[in-house]
Amino acid sequence: MRDEKLAEVLERLIGDTRGHAVVKRFKDRQILIENIMFGKIIRLVEISGVEHKVIFQRQGQITVEEMVKAFKSNRASMRIPVVRLELDYELALLHEKMVTENVEGIRECKIRIESLRREMLTLEM
Repeated sequence: MRDEKLAEVLERLIGDTRGHAVVKRFKDRQILIENIMFGKIIRLVEISGVEHKVIFQRQGQITVEEMVKAFKSNRASMRIPVVRLELDYELALLHEKMVTENVEGIRECKIRIESLRREMLTLEM
């Protein structure tokens, strides 16, 4: 958009509704491109002639190559049996702590079992 006020109103609307947009600002011989996702700027690029300069980029963006690599990876299938063994060990340890009535040990075992349970659920999905 060439109208600065209208662009400002639309940007505020995007931020308030947590929307997605690509905003291009034209100034002299320079273009400023903002990629907005969920109302926050995730990438800011400045273009001057043939020169592209990334001013800001939020970490955590997943590329297509990383997605393909994750799908091809068999690390999760190799980790599942290990987590099962760790869960079995922690459950046996919890049983021992319950028999000896070690309250602090029981609490620690339950915390470890909960984290292993979450990891197992994540791996099996």
